[in-house]
Amino acid sequence: MSTLSFILPVFKANYLKEAINSILNQTFTDFELIIVNDQSPDNISEIVGEFSDERIKFYENEVNIGGKDLVENWNRCLVYATGEWVVLASDDDYYDPKFAEKLLDKIQQYPSVSLVHCRYKVINGKDEVIEISEPCLAFEQPEEFVFQNIIKRRRQVAPDFMFKLADLQQVGGFVNFPLAWGSDDATWCKLALNAGVAYVDEILFTWRFSGINISAQQNNVLKKAKTRIHFLAYFNREIIPFLKTDNIIAAYYTKVTQHNLTKSIQGEVVNTIASSRSFKVLFALLKDRALRELLGIKNLLKMTFVMLYFRTFKR
Repeated sequence: MSTLSFILPVFKANYLKEAINSILNQTFTDFELIIVNDQSPDNISEIVGEFSDERIKFYENEVNIGGKDLVENWNRCLVYATGEWVVLASDDDYYDPKFAEKLLDKIQQYPSVSLVHCRYKVINGKDEVIEISEPCLAFEQPEEFVFQNIIKRRRQVAPDFMFKLADLQQVGGFVNFPLAWGSDDATWCKLALNAGVAYVDEILFTWRFSGINISAQQNNVLKKAKTRIHFLAYFNREIIPFLKTDNIIAAYYTKVTQHNLTKSIQGEVVNTIASSRSFKVLFALLKDRALRELLGIKNLLKMTFVMLYFRTFKR
């Protein structure tokens, strides 16, 4: 049994060598690297075969799972993990050599947490830095973390988090939403309820916005909008009732989260649809009863006017 498991579901080969190297070159060495080929059309086994490291464990799905249900593939990959702590890595991102060491050190400072993350940078396909994530507190109470993620919409990415495997298994694995939209956010908030979240304020992870990530694709905006209905229902059922009010910080963030949750989700749907600049998508939404009920007349009108503005003045 290892202290740490890096899980690497693989479909894209473009940057896979760099991703694997960044994990194998960690200064903390007591880990396993579980690589799972999700029936990629590329020769993944040949690429993995170039590495002779006993920490690598290579598996292949019998059929492609992630193409139909990305979260199901994540949860299936978890079965192979033996580490106490786990990182869900990606096949086109990479880690600083001290990523594991620094995050595990932080866990020693906050031993009750189920979740720790770090600051990260975003690069494009040319390796140019296009964004740096905002800083966080070294420790956030559950209510703070939920508020920052769900109401303030603090940008985070799944691979820069390290989580306790037993605690994730206890809550049933990653929360499954279509195309994984919001699945990591919901999962992290669920784990945060245990004992808050720790944070390392150093850039120890690089997320690549390559244009081929699911999150970068624009042909599923209506499905993304509909996913927010499931997201809202999940939070009203699994998160909101368990937020505390036993101290001034928790009470404040619980209050503002409860007050703003629906408004935040409505605003996100409005911006998602309007930013598509597609009347076809807009008309499809207007035909969808569940989305109409979520938004209400005021937001439907706002969304329509914003789309008209984008199409007229933001070409």
